[in-house]
Amino acid sequence: MLERLLLTPREAAYRLGISPRHLWTLTAPRGPIPSVKLGRRVFYRPKDLEDFVADVARRSAETVESQAGTQDQGGTADG
Repeated sequence: MLERLLLTPREAAYRLGISPRHLWTLTAPRGPIPSVKLGRRVFYRPKDLEDFVADVARRSAETVESQAGTQDQGGTADG
């Protein structure tokens, strides 16, 4: 089955599990998700959505790791 090249804002928001309004706040230039404008309509490429999710997951994992490292360092300094 062929995947569509472009998604409407409603479809893109559904894929991300967020509201279309929240998607709008995350759309460039306000946020990090690029969009494609055709006339007055706005569309999203599935690859851009996947890249956004991967980036958020990577940053989240880095935050968890850095917090764990900070807690580990704090525990050894006291001992």
